[in-house]
Amino acid sequence: MALRGRKPKSIAEKRITGTLRKHPVTPVVPEPPEGGLLCPLEVSDNPRAAAYWDMYLASTAPGHLVSIDAPLLARLCLAPAYADEATAQVRALGLLVKAPNTGLPIQSPWVAIMNRQTEIARKLAAELALPPAQRSRAGMTVAPPGRDAAALSDKWRF
Repeated sequence: MALRGRKPKSIAEKRITGTLRKHPVTPVVPEPPEGGLLCPLEVSDNPRAAAYWDMYLASTAPGHLVSIDAPLLARLCLAPAYADEATAQVRALGLLVKAPNTGLPIQSPWVAIMNRQTEIARKLAAELALPPAQRSRAGMTVAPPGRDAAALSDKWRF
């Protein structure tokens, strides 16, 4: 069952846009400590996922992603990497494959994997406020200085 009403704003978004209440914005959860995100082993072992990790870190505002976001970001990087691998298999084998028992054409199982991983990536990106619509709501439309996403574009092309 879906939740009713608007999605709650993050603390950072409330600080930027303000709230309708008269009291100051105080977080219920303490602020996470500052520091860079370390790339997990399961991401660094997969070259595609590592490229997505670098791309996401380069395209987010400083302080937007903190160490507590690392597991979600790792899963977000793995999902499109798996979807890319499934897409390569679909290109190689085609959308339809022969059923093992009957020999009749059926949809390739790689299509379901591709669709599922894409859906997981979309949901995780929304959770981390990475899509452009979410970033504009949080006031993070300005690119950070010294972190050029265009410079990484060659790195994450396969």
